Amino acid sequence: MTKEKAPSTPEEGKNPDPILDPFWSPAKVQEMSDQWLEELKPLCKTDLEIKLSESVTKLFARQCQHLEAINTQDRAIGHLQEQINFLKGGYDEICLLHDQWKKTIWEITVRQRDFVEQINKAMRLIKIRLTKAGL
Repeated sequence: MTKEKAPSTPEEGKNPDPILDPFWSPAKVQEMSDQWLEELKPLCKTDLEIKLSESVTKLFARQCQHLEAINTQDRAIGHLQEQINFLKGGYDEICLLHDQWKKTIWEITVRQRDFVEQINKAMRLIKIRLTKAGL
């Protein structure tokens, strides 16, 4: 029974999706918020509408930043899960080898015991024959 050898690192098994640098940095949040506010200002007629637009654009930009952070966390969790699965596979392989090793040691021990018993029996027979022969 041939078994395919497991890769020595998770990267050999699959090309993991690298976790990229965040697009929505604090500077980018402020930049996009200002850009959206400039687009909305011509539509605002009162100071209240301008303040509301300013708040909404900041909140929307921050929401985009939060969504990106959640997405990054999900990808990181997925990458860690792949590593856990890889390590579990290695652990399972080691457990199988350990069980086979224990079985082999047991078989060697039993066979050695049987061999020692056969040798002792043969030695007793030789001693009996030597005493009968008078030697």
